[in-house]
Amino acid sequence: MRYLYVWLTMIGASLAVRRKQFVTIEAVYNIINKKSPVAGKILTVVAIIMQVSFFIVLAIYGQQLAAKNMAAESPAMGLSMGIAYLALPLGGYLGCIYCLFELYDRFVKKEEVTQ
Repeated sequence: MRYLYVWLTMIGASLAVRRKQFVTIEAVYNIINKKSPVAGKILTVVAIIMQVSFFIVLAIYGQQLAAKNMAAESPAMGLSMGIAYLALPLGGYLGCIYCLFELYDRFVKKEEVTQ
């Protein structure tokens, strides 16, 4: 059951990015965007780049962790620990993809996206 929580957390975090429900500090964005819409767009791009960077690190190190633990078995269930750790790179890759979708939606489609 514990490993299922890890999988749900990682997949849920990437889905939160896709549904634009990821944690943001809207007060700072609103103040900057009111003074300069260009600065608001720059802040948005910087925030998305930071998210992508986090998800890339999560994917790379999660993949290494999963590979190192493929031979180890969980004591209670007898499953490979690598399967439990595969949630990390999967969540990282999905988060990267969804962040890129966010950039596309904001700047290529040019739709109004709510913060």
